[in-house]
This record gives sequence, structure tokens and C-alpha cells, in this order.
Amino acid sequence: MNISATIIAATIATIALASSVFSADRPAVAVAVEGKSDWRIELASKDIPVVQWAAKELQTSLRRMSRRELPIGDFKPARPAPAIVLGLRKDFSVEDRSILPRVPRGFDGYAIAVLPGREQSLSRILLAGENDRGAIYAAYDLLERFGCRWFYPTQDENDPEVVPKQSTLSIASGSWAVASPFKYRICNPSSWIYEMDYPAAAKQLDWAMKNRYNCMAWGPVSNASMQSQYRQLKEHGLLAELSKRAMLLYGPGHCFDQLLKADDYMAEHPQWFGMRDGKRVPQTFFGAQFCWSNPQARKQFAENAAVFLDACPEISILSLMPFDGGKSCDCPECNKAGASNLLMLLLGETIDRIEKKYPQVVVETLGGYGNVSAPPTNAKIHPRQRVVWAHWGRYHGTPYDDERYAERKNLELWHKAASGGLTAGQYYGDNFCQPWIMPPFAMAIEGDRRYLIEKKIDSVFVLMWPPGYWWNHGLNGYLAGRCFFDPSLDPYREIHDYARHYFGPAAGPALAAYYEQWARQIDLAYRVRGGASEADVAMLAAQRAKWLQPAMTAAKDDAPYAYRLSKVKQLHAIAERMAESSRQNEEIDRLRKEGKIEEAKKCLDRLRTTTEHILQLAHANADLNQGLIDKQTFDAFVAPGLKSRIEERAKALAKKDEK
Repeated sequence: MNISATIIAATIATIALASSVFSADRPAVAVAVEGKSDWRIELASKDIPVVQWAAKELQTSLRRMSRRELPIGDFKPARPAPAIVLGLRKDFSVEDRSILPRVPRGFDGYAIAVLPGREQSLSRILLAGENDRGAIYAAYDLLERFGCRWFYPTQDENDPEVVPKQSTLSIASGSWAVASPFKYRICNPSSWIYEMDYPAAAKQLDWAMKNRYNCMAWGPVSNASMQSQYRQLKEHGLLAELSKRAMLLYGPGHCFDQLLKADDYMAEHPQWFGMRDGKRVPQTFFGAQFCWSNPQARKQFAENAAVFLDACPEISILSLMPFDGGKSCDCPECNKAGASNLLMLLLGETIDRIEKKYPQVVVETLGGYGNVSAPPTNAKIHPRQRVVWAHWGRYHGTPYDDERYAERKNLELWHKAASGGLTAGQYYGDNFCQPWIMPPFAMAIEGDRRYLIEKKIDSVFVLMWPPGYWWNHGLNGYLAGRCFFDPSLDPYREIHDYARHYFGPAAGPALAAYYEQWARQIDLAYRVRGGASEADVAMLAAQRAKWLQPAMTAAKDDAPYAYRLSKVKQLHAIAERMAESSRQNEEIDRLRKEGKIEEAKKCLDRLRTTTEHILQLAHANADLNQGLIDKQTFDAFVAPGLKSRIEERAKALAKKDEK
């Protein structure tokens, strides 16, 4: 690792400042005792809708826990009563502001003070946000200290949020403050990408806010107008849900084919479109990006982006990215200038077109990805231009701060070029380019955070996709949201907290050890999909015997915990068979090279059986609709790969027979 002693010391100081400050000899404060409470929720900020909404969230969860509903309002009671006071710090009294701890430098911060009175009636809990989002986060922080957890979106009705039923709610007195070093914490979950699932999207939005994301990324499909899809966001209530939480909207992402449509312009202006193999072609996967060196094409693109903003005023971060997978135009002018230089030129002209009318809108494009992998060399980058740097297909065993991380120079060059700021695009929850059985990427989250804080990179973008994997990749989304908000959190400790709260006190310790092994031996997940050895197969079997089976036995009489464990068990069964499949492939190759053709054929028959078991398990899990497997992408990408391994080895053995 390349983190200096100075950086480590600064990080420790930040952790000390952000952590809870408690003393063992200070009394606890009880908000409810045996289902009874005379507490109330007071609003320090009386006319701010977001604060009022946060108070409702607090009231609802406290009622779910203790069955006691605390009244909300601006009270002037005849006698004193204990109160949870919620609002913006600036609206608290001078005396209360002096009690609240200083908030670390950062974004969306808040401070909390738990104050026992000489009498119970004088006890108070102060929840003070530096801004409106901070007030919401303060409310969630208090609820989490009472035992609430928001590990997954509530898409599985049989797997609700962790909201413990307890008649007594008590918290140690003390004070603490937290703020994020990251201005933008962007969540791009599966139901916000391409084909929208609006009910699931609302649940993912709620989950994202609870886990300290402050922005939702929207990626529309390309076969319908973006304006009409934006209207659908409004009609299904998603824009209102964002507004309630003061969350930002990011989008539309990969959209160049939408902002300069071949159907609208190509007949009259073929020169505006990209060249491929000597011909001007539309913006499709087998075509090319439009001709970024053509000034008239750039002007029309900028005009269309302005029209889009007129129709979609809730966009806070205008993300304008080349359509995904498309080649750059290979006309002589584009080849000479370079794709990255031209993209920065195009975006600069677009910012010039929209900035007078929309000075508050942040504009971002792509860097380090696809046809713009190379950093710009001579482009004049607009000072307001941001870049989201995305290393697709990245191996998560080498964090950004690891000297072995191969793309760090590219990242640093893009950071230097992006004068308006850089967003680190993270694939912690993307099964499309990561292991199919998702491990906790604690190693990457921890090292990436150190590096990004050191380099003063102020934004992260977390992708979670495809849709059928929402539970499979949800833990990484949870870890990323919380750890990039609060720099004091240790992702490995968060794994143990997850296991204890989600799987229960009996099964939790075993699951904590299970997930920590996956997190620390990250190569296991990668080898499961290819290159697994006999030792890997044995390790998976040992995990099942040592941790999963005892955990299932311990939780068998507790339905919620047993149900959650069944998801782990099902994914582990697929992992075991995937590893065995990989091992059998390696064995066939070895036997063939040694000339043991008959033995290799027998092993090939076993591989066919193993592969069939994998397909059956995957389909069965997909049909459960529990967020474990995405059937469509599994059948489109994973299954063909498994079958092709069989075909390749069968052909190789047949050739040996011919000889």
C-alpha cells in the first residue's frame, strides 16, 4: 500500500472525531420503558418539509419497535416532557448549538447529543443536520442505535427491514458527529436502469437514502424518448419521493444515440454521423458514435441537450455519455484529434450552451472507459466539466491504494484533467462483469476510500445490476453507501454487524466468519467462475460444513432467520457446483495433454452432469424471485459460457481420437 504515515494519522484523527463519544459512567436515556413513553418529537426547523418528513420516518420506526407513537409538533405543555429535537443545526437555540459537537468537514453532516436530565422529564436527544439531508441521516442514525438496519430494499415481502420489536428503547448518553468526505454518493440500482420497475425503483430509492446515498442515477432505454421516460418517473411518484428526501437525480447516462438520432438527422446530414469501415453509419452497437469532430453535429447535440433539460428540470447532474459499447468515429479528423480530446470539446460546448439558463446543473461525462479510455492530451476542458471514471471489469483484489493496481496512472491522469471534479465509478454490485456469486468487496471499499480521500476525489458512483441479482449484490451496495458516507466505518466490522443483525444471535457468528473469509480471500469468488482448484472445492465444502449447516440448525426454529439463511445456502450450492465445473475443466485439459483420452472423456461426462445441475439450480433460484439470480442475463451470458467449455473440450478430444 502507498498510504503515508501522515495520511494514516489523519484518517485516525477523522475516525476519532466522527465516532461516538460515550462514557461508561454516564447514564442511559430511555425513550420507552415496557411499551410506555411520554417522549415527544419536536421540530427545531418548523417549516421545512424535509425535516417534517424525517420526523415522520422517526415516528413510524419508533412505533414499529415499541408500539408507542410519539407525538410530533411544536409543544408548549403545562409540564416538561422529554423530547427528541430534530432540525437544522442553525435553527437550534444558541444553548443547544453549544452542546452539539463540531461536525467534521464534509457533506450532508449531522451532530447528535443524548442528554440525560436531572429528571426523566428533562432528558433530550438533539438531532441536528448541517443541511436537510443531514437531518434525515441523523434520524436514521438514532434508529440504527436502537437496532434498526436497512440491509436490502424491501422487494421481498418475506424479508422485511430489520426493525426489532422491543418494549424498552434505551441509548447511552453522549454525543457524536459525522459528515461525508464525498459530495456526491450516487446509487445506480437495477430498477433504475433501462427497463424501469417503478414499484421496485421506489423501494430501492428508500433503501439508498437510508444507507446514506444522496443521488439516484437513472438510465433510460434507447427505444423510447427520454422525455417520455422522465414523465413516467414523475407519474409514478419517483420524483416526489426524491424531493421528500432532498435527493438528487442523475441522468440520463449513455444517451448520445438519443440526443442525435439517426432517424431525425442522418438522411439530411450523413456527415454528422460516425464513420466505420469507410461508411457513415448510425449510432448503434454495430455502427459508431456520431462524428465528434463535426462542428455542426456538436452544435445540434448541445441544442438537443438544452431541449432535454427544459423538459426534465429535476435533473441535478446531467450525465452525457457516449452510447454504451459504440466505436468512435474513424474518419481522418476524429482519428487525428483523438476521442477523449473531442469528447471534452463536445461537452465544453454543451456546457456553454446550457450554463446561463441552468447554472445549478452539474455536467458529467465518461472517462477511462471504452472508446475514451485514454486521458485527453490537448483538450481545453471546461472548468465546470466533471468526469465519471469507470474501470469496467476491474479485479477487486487490488484497491486503488494498492501499488499493484494497474490503472492508477490512468485514474490520476483523468483526475488531473477533470478540472470540474472526478467521480469514481464503482462496480461493487455489478454481477455482469464481476463474480456471479458476489462476495463482500470490503478489501476494495476500504482501500478505495483511503485513496479517494487522500486524492480529494469527492464523488462515487455505485452500479448494481442486473435486476435479478438485487439481493446477491445488495450487501456491497449497503457497505459502499455507509462506508463512503462515514470514514470511520470499518467494512469488515460492518460485515460482522450485518451477520449479527440479519441472521440473528444464534446463526450470526457463523455467518460473520463465512462472509469474512469470502471478503479476505477474494480470489475464491473469481476462481469459482474459472480456474478453481481441488483446494477451492474443498474450501467451499468446508464452509458449508463448518458454518452454513450449523447456522441453519441454530436458526431452524426462527422463520425469518431461517428464510434469510436459505438464500445464502442456495447461492453457496451454486458456487460449489461452479467451482467443481471449473475444476473438471482443468482436469480434462490435464488428462488430454497427458494423452489419457478415455479418462478425459469420462471426466467430460461428469462435467456435462455438473453443468446441468448448475443450470437447474440457477433457474430454480431465479424463479424464486428473491434477488439471487437474474435468469435473463444468466441464460444470455453465463449458460452459453458453461456450455461452450463442454463443446471446446469435446472437440479437442475428438481431434485426439482422429490422430
